[in-house]
Amino acid sequence: MDSDDLIKIVAFGDSITEGTYGGAGKSRVWTSVLKRNFQQSDFRVDIKNAGIPGETAPFGLRRFPRQVLAKNPDIVLIMYGANDSYDPYGTGNPAVSLQQFTAAIEAMISGAVQNQILPVLMTTTPLYILDELSNGQNALLGAYMERVHDLAAKYQLSLIDHFSVWMEKEHRGENVAQYLPDGVHPNAEGNFMIAETIFQSLKEIVQKA
Repeated sequence: MDSDDLIKIVAFGDSITEGTYGGAGKSRVWTSVLKRNFQQSDFRVDIKNAGIPGETAPFGLRRFPRQVLAKNPDIVLIMYGANDSYDPYGTGNPAVSLQQFTAAIEAMISGAVQNQILPVLMTTTPLYILDELSNGQNALLGAYMERVHDLAAKYQLSLIDHFSVWMEKEHRGENVAQYLPDGVHPNAEGNFMIAETIFQSLKEIVQKA
């Protein structure tokens, strides 16, 4: 694939993919920023945002055929985990078990590959819910994100690791919570950070394809 081709991308995930719940307008969500980044680098792209707020990976799998396979993109960006791993009462019972999460992501990978669509896995952003459960939620989410790493290695897929990028910023002393006004959803600045991380990795993927 060269930069003269139209590159069709579907961004598939939950409210972090949809992008507006942290206050960013549609023109400032990461898919819109990403499209502009590609256009400024002389790539012709069509990016469809197929994010559904509140969705888990098993529910995403149900709409994967019509929202991804039927669109016949070149690339699908897959980002789930925040809702799957969420344990609102700290009881050790997340909304979706790690096994169910794994099975759903694997089924999306299989469906994409069988239809000559390149799946790119992404980890999601950390949580900064301002209550006593916050640290536990991030630890639980981290386990799900490790599984995404494992699946990328197992199937030899590209991985865009937002979770580690944001956690590294926090470890360096940056107030990452400022980009998540409700503790969960990125604002416009957070969306910009997501887009920049994706662009740097995805540009290389496209150029190698």
